[in-house]
Amino acid sequence: ELASFYADQPNRATEALDFAKKDLEVRKDIEGYDMLAWALYRNNQFAEAASAVAEAMKLGTEEPGFYYHAGMIHDALGQPDKARKFLEHALKISPHMFPDDAKKTLARLGGDLNVQVACGS
Repeated sequence: ELASFYADQPNRATEALDFAKKDLEVRKDIEGYDMLAWALYRNNQFAEAASAVAEAMKLGTEEPGFYYHAGMIHDALGQPDKARKFLEHALKISPHMFPDDAKKTLARLGGDLNVQVACGS
């Protein structure tokens, strides 16, 4: 939880990455990989972040945060098609919990901000 908190705080990205790495040593699960991916992203380590988020998503869990993180990571890597796909899926899963930076990124990528909400998926 500290990794998540620090990842979203200005100037705390290094601490977030340290906590995420320690957490992943203890629990190698999809949430741990997602947090590592987000902390790596916040530290501008985009290629490593993409590998970690791929691990987080390998089970296909419909967690909007995973798709949001994947979209932002792939945008940072200059992969607009992948980024748009992931962000649109995050929005479809949970439109009410879609962060403002994701909305701005999706709009910049020409994505659909009016995707249909998934029902009973």
